[in-house]
Amino acid sequence: MISNTELSNKGNSEHCSLFFIRSLMLVAITQLMACQPTVTQVARTFSGPVMGTDYRVTIVAGSDQDLSHFEEAIASELERIDQSMSTYRTDSEVSDINRAEKNQLIKISASLRLVLTEAIEISKLSAGAFDITLAPIVDLWGFGPQASTQGRPDRAQIEALGESIGYDKLLLSEAGLRKANSNTNIDLSAIAKGFAVDQIAALLSDNGQRNYLVEVGGELRANGRNLEGQTWRIGIEKPQEIGGVQEIVSLTNQAIATSGDYRNYIMMDGKRYSHTIDASTLEPVLHKLALVSVISANASTADALATAMMAMGEKLAVQFAQQNHIAAYFVIRTDDDANYEIKISERFANNVQ
Repeated sequence: MISNTELSNKGNSEHCSLFFIRSLMLVAITQLMACQPTVTQVARTFSGPVMGTDYRVTIVAGSDQDLSHFEEAIASELERIDQSMSTYRTDSEVSDINRAEKNQLIKISASLRLVLTEAIEISKLSAGAFDITLAPIVDLWGFGPQASTQGRPDRAQIEALGESIGYDKLLLSEAGLRKANSNTNIDLSAIAKGFAVDQIAALLSDNGQRNYLVEVGGELRANGRNLEGQTWRIGIEKPQEIGGVQEIVSLTNQAIATSGDYRNYIMMDGKRYSHTIDASTLEPVLHKLALVSVISANASTADALATAMMAMGEKLAVQFAQQNHIAAYFVIRTDDDANYEIKISERFANNVQ
């Protein structure tokens, strides 16, 4: 027979043994954790030339992650897009389209189809303010890869080219693309950079990255947090000051694109002619809108919409943004051209710091 005292002693002994085992396990775990390297957040940046401009991709991840393979993957994806959509490359898909004859069926890649589809949609939405077929007119006025003049072109030249201008001359179907006019040319410079940004963002997200900032030629898309654990903060350039910042905006899983006339323009007869063409007159815009920034879920959309509103001018552009619930920021010259007025749509105000 075992006495209550013996049971008590036995229970205490088992309790002490269990406590001792747990203590040893805790010590072992503590020592194991002490041997593990501390994982901190680091930022890795990849950059280089592409599409006649530069790209810069910053990834924020744990110090234990090997991000080196992204360098080649990013460069390869951007090269693929450039090969398809560049007007500067004679072997690109866009160059093939521009050489094609009327009604000739042109097979196109899935990526190019996406870009053309969105371009046509935004052309319709903006009543033609955005139009990728303006390339010959852009060249005629001294801009673009095939610039052909140093002065004001003859009106007869403009009207002759006008016969081939118009997004409605692009006939997109499941089989491919046809042109209604042999002389219709396209230029995707106002949407392709944004599309490239979106593709790199998808590449990173598909490979487990959640915190990054992608930029191609000034069009940006931000996801997650920066190295300080905060939302990404982006500066909108001040038109009258190179390197100056007009406004700071925060981006949370969003893209931003900017279009302006303060860098790319020509002076003729004492007037400033923007590289942005008014599709209704086939001449450079002469309004007082200096800059438009657009925030959207996709960089391609922001890119095209910023260009469309830059072509509209300040009054129409502000109305267009409000009517279509677009997050837009406008910098408008005053009558003396020395000062600027700022207008912000309701949706854009949420991102202003």
